[in-house]
Amino acid sequence: MFRVYAGADNEPADYSAMNVPFKPKKYLPISAKDVQEGDFAMVMGYPGRTDRYLTSYGVALATDVTSPAIVKIRGERLATMKKYMDADKSVYLKLTSNYQRISNYWKYFIGQTEQLKRLNIEDQKRKEEQQFTRWASKDRSNRKYASLMSDFAGAYADYRPVAKTAVYFSEAFRAPVISRLASATYPLYTYLDKGGKNADSIKKYTDGLRTARKSLMKEYVADLDKEMFSRMTLLYYKDVPAEQQPDVYQRVIFKQFGNENWGATMDRYAEFVMQNTHLLDDSRFDALANAPTAEALRKDPAMDYAYSFIRSYDKNVKPRAEEFAAERKDLSMFYTKAAMKMQPNRNFYPDANSTMRVSYGSVLSYEPQDAVFYRYYTTSDGLLSKYKPGDGEFDLPKELVALLRKKDFGRWANNKGELVVNFITNNDITGGNSGSPVINGSGEWIGTAFDGNWEAMSGDIAFDKKYKRTIAADARYIMFIIDKLGNAQNLIEEMDVRF
Repeated sequence: MFRVYAGADNEPADYSAMNVPFKPKKYLPISAKDVQEGDFAMVMGYPGRTDRYLTSYGVALATDVTSPAIVKIRGERLATMKKYMDADKSVYLKLTSNYQRISNYWKYFIGQTEQLKRLNIEDQKRKEEQQFTRWASKDRSNRKYASLMSDFAGAYADYRPVAKTAVYFSEAFRAPVISRLASATYPLYTYLDKGGKNADSIKKYTDGLRTARKSLMKEYVADLDKEMFSRMTLLYYKDVPAEQQPDVYQRVIFKQFGNENWGATMDRYAEFVMQNTHLLDDSRFDALANAPTAEALRKDPAMDYAYSFIRSYDKNVKPRAEEFAAERKDLSMFYTKAAMKMQPNRNFYPDANSTMRVSYGSVLSYEPQDAVFYRYYTTSDGLLSKYKPGDGEFDLPKELVALLRKKDFGRWANNKGELVVNFITNNDITGGNSGSPVINGSGEWIGTAFDGNWEAMSGDIAFDKKYKRTIAADARYIMFIIDKLGNAQNLIEEMDVRF
């Protein structure tokens, strides 16, 4: 929770000890009343992106190729990071945010693939597409749409052979800090290699490189990055088709560091790169940046590695990826236009695109499978049952544990004397909605959306009315934390809390 300060005139102002709390024209009152099954719930926020009109060919590509590749690579990355984070608290603190970001989408793609298959989304979409093709073929005025599905099939067939490589380039090659840092030198190298000599242009490139290095080195951990570099280089070699491999493998890695034991080979190569690059040592980097030449950049082992990957990607993947993206965009617009003509009475709502959206629904329990029932709210009893001291996911502050065990809930308990922690609704949200307010039918804040349920992880591609749930932190639990744990009664006094 943040208090926003303003000048004495309630307008934005630079820092001053004389600034006062900002007074907005409108704000949400807070409901401390019980949230009941069936209550109206509205979520207002900025969801990221959905792809609800994706064809069966897109679903097949995601479930068969791209999502499994992302899951595999991120699993390796997380395991490597965790090894060093568990061993050193300073590394843990340095990388926790990045680890959570990688982990969140690792879990997301696992869940999305599982639920798309469970709900048979590919088959559902294929049946819709077959119905569409039959409709388009019946009437002469619609026959221009009859070949759309075969056009989609052709576009995906052309892109599919490089789709996995595209994932490995972004997720594996670019995972180590050294790879991203070396890649950042490529625009400068390209300029110099083409004979560029303008001092202002070179300074522009080197200034940008210095900025990139300063940012990237904040997440650099030497031993971790060396192991990450080795593991990602090996993973790329093992999983990417031979004809799409960068030449650095045969030209340098196996030629100079052996090819009998691939793991040992990559370890020796990683050690060589880290010891001989100009990018990691401040003085060596400054010397290079102050007087860069194409030859010096090309001879640096880290840059030679990165340039090999970039050239391979630009030759084998980038043209087909760009052609596919453009073709899919055009076909999708054509398909949506035709589908709207076929179903004139259907509501075709737009996909999320990071702009403000409002979603309405109800507080609602659900049954994800036979003999399993999930009540619409959880309580502090659940927190205590999962509590594990020192655990990265299930630890709790000792002061909070004491409060919960005493059941010192004060005015924030429900009418059963329970402290409600979370509740679920059937609102439609996605990534980007975390932190969005949940509002009841009286325009009062009742909670904060922060997650979705596992059974509806397919929601970005296929919204399922039966299983989709939004998970929200109950407003009363948040107020309990402010009141009992934070002892910030002064803040509560400034709020419009309705009991």
